[in-house]
Amino acid sequence: MAGAYECFASDRQFFVAVDDPTAPAVRLIELKNKTVVLTVSLPREMPKEAEVALSPDGKFFIVETVEPAEPSISVLDVWDLTEGRRIQRLEPRLSGVRPIIFSRDGKYFCCVSDENIVIFKMDGFQRVSEFREWSPWGARPAFAPSSDVIAVPLWQQRRVRLWDFLRNQDIAVLEEPSSVGGVRFCAGWQFPPYSWPPVREALPVRPLGRNGALVRSPWGCLRRLLQPGWLPRRFGG
Repeated sequence: MAGAYECFASDRQFFVAVDDPTAPAVRLIELKNKTVVLTVSLPREMPKEAEVALSPDGKFFIVETVEPAEPSISVLDVWDLTEGRRIQRLEPRLSGVRPIIFSRDGKYFCCVSDENIVIFKMDGFQRVSEFREWSPWGARPAFAPSSDVIAVPLWQQRRVRLWDFLRNQDIAVLEEPSSVGGVRFCAGWQFPPYSWPPVREALPVRPLGRNGALVRSPWGCLRRLLQPGWLPRRFGG
């Protein structure tokens, strides 16, 4: 599909975000029927493709945009797909949002820039936390399932920081043998392979156990990082 740059799975449906080549806009398309669910117009001052995210229940679509008077600073528009209208504009005050990532239960999402990670709560659209750390383009933190912990890859330090974002305190800092590009958690017994940059050969999917995590490095390394029980009991370990 021409212009497609993000794919989502939500509520047993698959969607794709498409950069409209005829106008500054992004379209959300339901793949099975090729139905345009939403079209969001963007200002011509938008310097890049808009970062987007779909909530796990498929009800909300978050789109990065800018104010024409301040095109270097990103703002986030939250769209209600049931009503087909924008319901909230959020101002993380970040320059150039990279990924926007939802927690698995859809209660929180974070947006990442080169210098900051800002976390919002969907209930009331409250800004609940901010983490200042340099992140290269494409670095991806991850929310731990059923907890208030986020795993943040610290590229330059070759570490993964496990951080309780509501209490603003560290749970652990994990040393890594190489720079870490991102983390993905699994809930259940396995999770699809994930590497950065993508490797051409298919990688095996291995059981990781409850609350396991995969770490990806820039060389496509895929390995098990955490075993069940790595979190204190109050965090779901």
